[in-house]
Parts: sequence; structure tokens; C-alpha cells
Amino acid sequence: MAVNPYVATGVVLGLLSVAVYVVIARANGVHPELGSAVRMLLGAAGIPAGGKLCIASVFEKNLSGFSPDERPYIFVGGFAVLWVSLEQILVAISEERRSKGGGSGSS
Repeated sequence: MAVNPYVATGVVLGLLSVAVYVVIARANGVHPELGSAVRMLLGAAGIPAGGKLCIASVFEKNLSGFSPDERPYIFVGGFAVLWVSLEQILVAISEERRSKGGGSGSS
């Protein structure tokens, strides 16, 4: 059974991002939160998915079910997935860095 390289990349990036998150949280003296870890895992899995959409919209000759006029929309959708995925990872990391002060909540 062959593993889809995009799925494998997403799993590896997801696990690496969670490991980085846990290390940063521990270095700041806080307990890692499951919600943040899941957000990072899903964000990292979205990176290859968004990349695949962008690449397919440009290089695939036959996108079954889609007309050539819809390729720009597919590209924009893939770019949006990439953007949001990266943003979720960065938000989770920055939240852990900010919580170093004990979560004083100075908002």
C-alpha cells in the first residue's frame, strides 16, 4: 500500500510542529495545552494540502470536474489554506512565548 506523499508530509510536519510546541511550552515553564497542540497539528497538515492545490491549479492538465476558468480560484483557495495553516502555527507558538510571564492577562 503506497502512502500519499502529501499525507505523509502533513503527518511529519504536524508531529514536528507539536514537538516544537511542547519544547517551547516546557521552556517557558507552562503545561502544553491540547487545543494548541491540535491547532498546530492541523495547521501543519494544511501546508502540504494547500501547496498541492496551488501546484495542481498551475501544472495539472486535467482537473476533473473543473473548467480551465476555475483554475485561479483553486489557486487562491490553496494559497488561503497555506496562509491560514502557517498563521495557526505561528499564533500557537507566540501564545506560548507570551504565557512565559505566567499568563497575567494584561489585555
